[in-house]
Amino acid sequence: MLLMKPKRAIFTLLLLLIMGGCMQPKPPTIPEWMSSNPTDSDTLLYKSAIGKTELEAKENALALLGSSLFSTLKQYVTRVESAEYIDAILYNASLQCRSLNYPQSTVVKHQEQEEQHIVLVSVDRKALALDQKQKLDINLERVESLLVDIESRASMVKLHRLHTASKALSALYAQMYLLQVIDPKTKISDYKKRFKKIRREYNRLKFSLLVRVIGDAESIYFIKPLQDALISEGLTLSSNSSKTKPITILLSTDSKQSRAANIKIESMWLQISIQESNKEISLNELEFSGRSPDSFSKASQDAADKFKKELKKHGLFVVLGLE
Repeated sequence: MLLMKPKRAIFTLLLLLIMGGCMQPKPPTIPEWMSSNPTDSDTLLYKSAIGKTELEAKENALALLGSSLFSTLKQYVTRVESAEYIDAILYNASLQCRSLNYPQSTVVKHQEQEEQHIVLVSVDRKALALDQKQKLDINLERVESLLVDIESRASMVKLHRLHTASKALSALYAQMYLLQVIDPKTKISDYKKRFKKIRREYNRLKFSLLVRVIGDAESIYFIKPLQDALISEGLTLSSNSSKTKPITILLSTDSKQSRAANIKIESMWLQISIQESNKEISLNELEFSGRSPDSFSKASQDAADKFKKELKKHGLFVVLGLE
């Protein structure tokens, strides 16, 4: 067997190592404009990113811009808003920043290296602010339309409409603050006045109403869950000593007992009527079926548990037949 001399073997090994090193792909060179983005101006926002294609790189840059806007918004909201509203506003703002539409975005610099694309993207700040303002105005007008002619409505109908409007406020506040982050010169005082008016009217009506829940003997299983839902919504239950005439929620239940093997079944048909000033405001009918291997009483309780789940899933006003 032919053996290679030691010096030649070492030389050959070094040569192979050098050649192998030369064949390794070079890491991409990050352009200066990516490591140090241009400063945002009154008219343009900038963000850079990397992707497998130019389009993917641009989408990544816009996603990073949305995250940056949210970060700025979060700092501002945490500083100026009441603690009880911050989480809901930030939740909605996070969703909005992830789904922002950028009407005028441009790839101003593009560099391709190996299988990667590096881009610098600019976004027209004024166009983005205008798009955001138009969406905010449309959404606010839609919410305020719920309150047209509201004074002529029955109290529970008014409460339902104000409740729906009030639930939309967190998203509206998020849109407003996002608009201000995009364009700090935007005047938001008028929006705040309109938002506060909705919240004030909702709380005023909610805290002024008295409600009582009554029912026939078979409705006994449904009364307590409905009372708990009313209290959870912020309403006050009427007591015998109350001087103000309450709104009455009347429950009426029909039931039918049956068996399947060793299971006792209680089928219950619940009718919910809201009465105010001797008039029926709404009427809703629901059906529940409870089961128990032990007794019909426990089967009825199982039906009541399903009623609780219905309240939790769809909300008080749906169960009452107001929407």
